[in-house]
Amino acid sequence: MPGGLVTEMHARRLSTRDVEVMFIEALGQRGRELIGRFKDNYTSAMKCLKDDLEECLAYLKFPEAHWRAIRTTKGSSPPKLPICESTAG
Repeated sequence: MPGGLVTEMHARRLSTRDVEVMFIEALGQRGRELIGRFKDNYTSAMKCLKDDLEECLAYLKFPEAHWRAIRTTKGSSPPKLPICESTAG
């Protein structure tokens, strides 16, 4: 955990879960920055990331104990998780 988050956690008396949510939000911002930076060079990969970034972040906001149940649901329309195939050969 970066030092800045630890300091803020103590200063604001944040719970570990609060810090996790802050980290996920920062991860989303970084993901959007990467999409903008690399969209011209890695068009297909950045389209995949852009299409599924919000769903991935929503998934991560659930407590880790719930991840398997969310990922393996057998409902009529399971959650969409990104699967990007490598085109490198």
